Amino acid sequence: MQLFGPAMLVAYLTCLFVAVVSDIRNRRVSNRTNSVLVAVTVAAAAFGVSQSVGVVGALLSVVTGFACWIGFWLLGVLGAGDVKFFAAAAGWFAPSTSWRLAILSALLGGVLAFAWSVTRRGLGVSLRSLALTLRHPAQARFGARLPAAHARAFPYALPMAIVFAFCSLFPALPFLLISPR
Repeated sequence: MQLFGPAMLVAYLTCLFVAVVSDIRNRRVSNRTNSVLVAVTVAAAAFGVSQSVGVVGALLSVVTGFACWIGFWLLGVLGAGDVKFFAAAAGWFAPSTSWRLAILSALLGGVLAFAWSVTRRGLGVSLRSLALTLRHPAQARFGARLPAAHARAFPYALPMAIVFAFCSLFPALPFLLISPR
C-alpha cells in the first residue's frame, strides 16, 4: 500500500505528459485522455493520495476547473480539449486551489505563447501583435476567428501541465505564489 500513492502520482503525471504530446502533435487533447485523467484523479482522491479531499472534493475540483476556463473557450481563445484537460487535471487538487492553478497556467501560458510566436513570426511581428492586442482587446484575433490553418497555433496544454506537475510535486507552490492577501 505504501507504493500506491507514488504509483497514482506517476499515473497522473503520465496522463499530463500524454495530453501535452497529443496537443503539440495534433493540436488536440482527446476525450479518452481526459477521461482517464478524471478516473486517475478520482481514484487517487478515493484512496486519499491526492491533494483533493475525497471523491466529492475531486469532482467539485473538476467542475471548478471547468468553470475557470469555459469562458475562454466561448471567446475562441482555448480549444475545448484544453478546457476539459484543465478540468480533469484539477481533480488532483482541492477545489479552492483551482483558481490559483488557472492564474498560474494563464501567466505561464502567456509567456510561452509569446515565445512560441517569436519563434514562428519573429520578435518584431510578435511585439506589434501583442501591442495591438493590449491596445484594442476587442479587435484581437483569437483562435475561433482565424483561418483553420492558423487556429490554435499554441498548444495550451503545455503550460497547464507544467503548472499541474510542479504543484502536484510541491503542494504549497500555488499558495506561495498567489495569496489572496
